[in-house]
Amino acid sequence: MNHRLMPSQAEYFLSCSCRQRYGPLISTFETAFGTKVAGRPGRKQPVDESYMDLMDCIEFTRRMDDGINPREWGEADLIIVGPSRAGKTPLSFYLGLRGFKVANYPIVIGEDPPPELFEWPEKVIALTIQPERLSFIRQQRMRQFGRSESTYSDINEVRQEINEIERFYKRNPRWFVVDTTNSGLEETAGEIFRHMDMQSGKDNIMPAQMRGFI
Repeated sequence: MNHRLMPSQAEYFLSCSCRQRYGPLISTFETAFGTKVAGRPGRKQPVDESYMDLMDCIEFTRRMDDGINPREWGEADLIIVGPSRAGKTPLSFYLGLRGFKVANYPIVIGEDPPPELFEWPEKVIALTIQPERLSFIRQQRMRQFGRSESTYSDINEVRQEINEIERFYKRNPRWFVVDTTNSGLEETAGEIFRHMDMQSGKDNIMPAQMRGFI
């Protein structure tokens, strides 16, 4: 019989031959995290101050998606900018789930960004990506909606767009530029964390509410 109970519980309540399915996996986690399972089935995440702080970060990130509410960007820990489909929104929520308040704004050529973007240069994470990769992502996105290709995904147009965006970044040298061409969310977030460590002079900038949540 397979079970998910703690071994002592299974032996006490059941008189049949038992095998715990997740024992080796749990042991691996215990070793990796340097801790032991509590041994209490049915535990729930405690709704304490740390948990509520984390929920505030997630809600803030949701409200600040796609350039909304720039007047509230002063409250953000990070402001992520970049071209369309460079990964701003998933990265923002990835960081939001880790206890950061994140705003994001799409850079559109020919459109002036809100002035709030330039008020906190130390918060800005500027995403860039190779044109070929961005063109491919946009083509895939358009196919999902049954739309034909356009200048939005045309490789020559995308190259020009990325060139202009990178020139824009150079005019703002305090922004931290991250290339997402070959990086997943974890790798990109890790690069941002290292940058924040260097800014703060600390080895671990993980917010207190996220440490409590883990």
